[in-house]
Amino acid sequence: MVTALVRHEVRWLCPEPFWAAAADASDAPLEVVRRPAILRFATDTFMEELLAVLAHRPCALTQWAAKPETWDDPLPAPAAAASLNVAALPSTFERRRERRLAAAAGRRATPESASTADGTGDPQQAASDPRPLKLYQPAQQRFYLVAAAIVCKKPGLPDRPVRAGRQERVSYLMRRLVRPQGTTSSDPADWDEYAYVLGSAGAAWRRLGPEEPYAADEIVPNEERLPLFGVEYQKCGKAPRRLLAGVIPTGRRESYVGAPAFVASDAAEGGTPAASLDLRREVFDTRVTAPWSSLIRQALNDRDRLDTTKNPPVEIGDAEPPAEDDDTAAKRLRKASREQIQTASWYVLLDFAKFLERWLPDVWKTVVAQPQNESALYDALGSNVEKAVFDVLKTTTCNLRSVLGNSLYGDSDIATSLREALAAIRGQWQPGQPTAQQIEDDLEAVDQPYDRDGFPIALDPRWPTFLFPLSDCGTVLGPVPNTPHPPSPGLDEAELAIEQVEALADMVEAALPGPPVASDTDSVLSGATIGDARDAWFAIRCVYERPNCGPFHPPIVSHPTEPFQLASYFDPEAPARPIRIPMPLDISPAGLRKYKKNAGLIVSDLLCGQMRRIRKLTLADLVLSVLPWPFHKDLPDPGKTGPCSGGSGSFGMICSLSIPIVTLCALILLIIMVTLFDTFFRWLPLLFSCRPLLGLKGKSP
Repeated sequence: MVTALVRHEVRWLCPEPFWAAAADASDAPLEVVRRPAILRFATDTFMEELLAVLAHRPCALTQWAAKPETWDDPLPAPAAAASLNVAALPSTFERRRERRLAAAAGRRATPESASTADGTGDPQQAASDPRPLKLYQPAQQRFYLVAAAIVCKKPGLPDRPVRAGRQERVSYLMRRLVRPQGTTSSDPADWDEYAYVLGSAGAAWRRLGPEEPYAADEIVPNEERLPLFGVEYQKCGKAPRRLLAGVIPTGRRESYVGAPAFVASDAAEGGTPAASLDLRREVFDTRVTAPWSSLIRQALNDRDRLDTTKNPPVEIGDAEPPAEDDDTAAKRLRKASREQIQTASWYVLLDFAKFLERWLPDVWKTVVAQPQNESALYDALGSNVEKAVFDVLKTTTCNLRSVLGNSLYGDSDIATSLREALAAIRGQWQPGQPTAQQIEDDLEAVDQPYDRDGFPIALDPRWPTFLFPLSDCGTVLGPVPNTPHPPSPGLDEAELAIEQVEALADMVEAALPGPPVASDTDSVLSGATIGDARDAWFAIRCVYERPNCGPFHPPIVSHPTEPFQLASYFDPEAPARPIRIPMPLDISPAGLRKYKKNAGLIVSDLLCGQMRRIRKLTLADLVLSVLPWPFHKDLPDPGKTGPCSGGSGSFGMICSLSIPIVTLCALILLIIMVTLFDTFFRWLPLLFSCRPLLGLKGKSP
């Protein structure tokens, strides 16, 4: 009982070397001294550097305070870093000797003497810098530590011991700052604070505040705690002190930024992402909606190419283009476009049909039903939404019958509706067709391109025997679902078709039965993030927990650090490590043959066949194929080919090559491509910076 009466209040403060500078702050010195500090290091030996500065010059620790910087305006190296011996820490005898020499010379180190003329020792200088404090990643040669001290509120502010035997522990929390709706404040310190909560469905951000179950200075259940470690040091001849520090995980930026908002669940408030997509909708969008929309855009682009082929533009001053005596080129482009779209359409139809089989079995039974049983199954559908989905599948007809019938294709094997095409891809359209599993296996195993030259049909028999392209380069873009949603005004033909495809996806999602399936937290589409991911703001709070003391001693949470941002890996303002990629010096045949072919590429039989086709094309053919008229020239037809094969059947290859030679080829190809793109984008002056290097020769004299 006596011990309980004589307890002292425990507080989190910034590290003791920062106290003097924080006390001199003109703006809220008490708030500054209660704020944990962020230390910045620019070497891979940052831990040795921290131990050395605490051993040799603890008063100069303020020089390592993090401040805004960019690659073209980096922070100068701390002035005290030059006098540190990072390789070896001083012994107790050496430290006493240094203090005696400093006292004899009248040069006892003080916090004021630790400050440098350029202001590196002033933690308040960053407040006057309008640039945001951005923490860069280890790949950018920057390392950051959060540093604080936990003290007892009594004379001298002694360090509070952390007794691990009593299960006491210290850690820190990553908090995100999000601008609330309707707030015009540009200061992240005034924004809402979110806790990073770990749950069974992945991590999520939980909002804190007066109107929420937990305040900002409290710990949320299952909130992620990052470890702190302690370092003892002796400052300026005074009593030993203890610094608590932790490495800030700047490399986890994408995990923090991509985490969605939090919704509490009944399972110990584990939480689930609030805006997490139903996994079934995500699968449908990935395998059906997105490919279908891409086919519509491809058809529109192919149609524009056909119009340009028939009527090439004539610029002022140019000669008249030669008149086409026939439309051979247009027929070839139209044929290639339709075969490519039809190939992709079969796989989209297969995924669509399998989705209906698994998640909407009642709708699927109606799709494959015979005419005499259709009405009964239609009436038995569980909801009006399911009936609406079936109506769309049934009334979405193939408007391409008249177009395809006049081409190399026949119209007898063209499915008349989307419902009929879905049934056909699962072997339910006509009697005598292969089974659903056989059709799927054939589509997965086919290794010859779909190339229909006319009648008799000379193509791989494993391709399906019916046609139903989901788009076309002819007079129409393709079968557009007759969804009940009114079209948005001002849309062109392609945008209208894509909007109606998405409307069909919304109807399918609404018809899905049962609770939503938990989404994959690693997916890019798994949920909507909170705030703006481009300039996400964060802060750190330190925590001291005493679980054995019960509710009378709740966890002590510090004030937040200065708000900061986490730089992305490709941040244009980030510092960059010096990288040197040596090219082969001696590029003569005698020099290149010396390099060991120590890298192997394994090529399958299918890729081997495609590589043989590409070998028939030249770099000039590739360049001319992307240039506009009058320089444009279509790629020549390399002819048919299949997997690489020999007397013993198909075979793959393993290609051995030299990395330095490949690097040289990649550099030459990069220069060619960048020079080509420079014609349109003017990139070249912004990408390369070449300087002469005297004395470097390919062959020694």
